[in-house]
Amino acid sequence: MRRIVSILIEMELCDAAILDGEVAEETAALAIPLFSSLRDLFGGETAWRKIIVTPVKDLQTVQKFLQLCRPEGIDFRREGVRVGMALPCAVHVSHE
Repeated sequence: MRRIVSILIEMELCDAAILDGEVAEETAALAIPLFSSLRDLFGGETAWRKIIVTPVKDLQTVQKFLQLCRPEGIDFRREGVRVGMALPCAVHVSHE
């Protein structure tokens, strides 16, 4: 996570928030014992995900972030790293 934070700072994405999120399967497994048994049977994955939320100016900023991550060993295309998403935001309210 330090590498990600360093890249965010290097890119001046200081408004970023890094959130911990619990996957839906884990929530179901805790609430319903049957789901817990199925998770154990099929080899449950990590129950938590890191989620980075930050406003960016454009798609090029996202692409630069991904390019800077790869030499650090963080490649969102590689199995086990999970998912990278860039979502458009129609409204962003800020003091700026």
